[in-house]
Formats: sequence, C-alpha cells, structure tokens
Amino acid sequence: MSLKDRLDDERAESWKPEPDAELIGKVQAVSTRTTEYGKYLIVTVKPDDAPALAFHAFHTVAANQIDEADPMVGDEIAIRYKGKNEAGDRPYHDYKVAIEHGPNWKPSYGAHLAETPEDGPADSVFAKDEVPF
Repeated sequence: MSLKDRLDDERAESWKPEPDAELIGKVQAVSTRTTEYGKYLIVTVKPDDAPALAFHAFHTVAANQIDEADPMVGDEIAIRYKGKNEAGDRPYHDYKVAIEHGPNWKPSYGAHLAETPEDGPADSVFAKDEVPF
C-alpha cells in the first residue's frame, strides 16, 4: 500500500466478533490507543475478501496474545475470539492469535506499548535534566 493509498484509506471499522469468529488477513497498521485504563494495541487487518477491520486488543488475553505475536505491517495474522470463559472465579474474554511474520520483521520488544517520557524518546539513556540538547 502506497503512502497515497494510506491517505485515501478510510479508518477501518472495529471488529466486533461473536464467539468462534475469526479475522484472518494481512496486517495493514499497528497503532495504540490510551484510555483511562491504560494503553492498548490496535491491529488493522485486511482480509483477502473484505474491507479492513481494526482489532482493539484491550481485553487481557487479547493484549497478551498480540504482545507475544508482535505484529508488524505486512505480516499475515489470524485472530479467533473464543468467547467469554465463565469457568473459575474470574470470567474473561478468550482469544487465540497466530502470526506469520514477513521477511523484514524485527522484534519490537514491547516498543508499541512503552511509556514515552514527555521530554525525550523512549530509548533515551539520559535523565530528564541531562538531555544533551
């Protein structure tokens, strides 16, 4: 997808799955959203035969699965919503994520969700008052 195509592309609708629904396709974008509960990843997936959909990984299992998968634009990804697991003391929304990384994939080491200081890049080794510029 070219830069021009990205500018012309409309924002993908959110994927709102029913139990056992699957979202399979190519990763078009990986972004974050910050809410009052914290930061989470949004993975935009383009299936072969349908418009792109945005997977909001805000449920705990979804966040853990996406963090482990470490998606990058161009990867092939499959996401299955397994439904709400009511067993035990704490019900939760269950997901399964599988990924095939493209040839240019490099691990992000959680950089998508890293907290960035207000006064410098996330990888800065300088204390706030010691930044050399």
